[in-house]
Amino acid sequence: MRFEESGRPGLDQLEPVKQRILGLIEEMKVAHPERLRKAYNEHYREGQKIAWITLRKYLDQLKNEGKIREEILSKGKKRTISLIRANF
Repeated sequence: MRFEESGRPGLDQLEPVKQRILGLIEEMKVAHPERLRKAYNEHYREGQKIAWITLRKYLDQLKNEGKIREEILSKGKKRTISLIRANF
């Protein structure tokens, strides 16, 4: 298994996590990133929760692969509100 500088597995090594996230998006039909994070933590994490930046990396990777699309509703200095949908 290949590791990043931080000692964690590389994102390309963690396909099952991306598939879980994609499954939750398909189940929820439309998801806000924060609700998606909460649902992921409830379903798949028991003690340690997934970090926001880690989830964002997975979402960006899925978006680049064309599996999801993200619609930005409003963009501010500190917060961006968006909707995430699965591409079928």
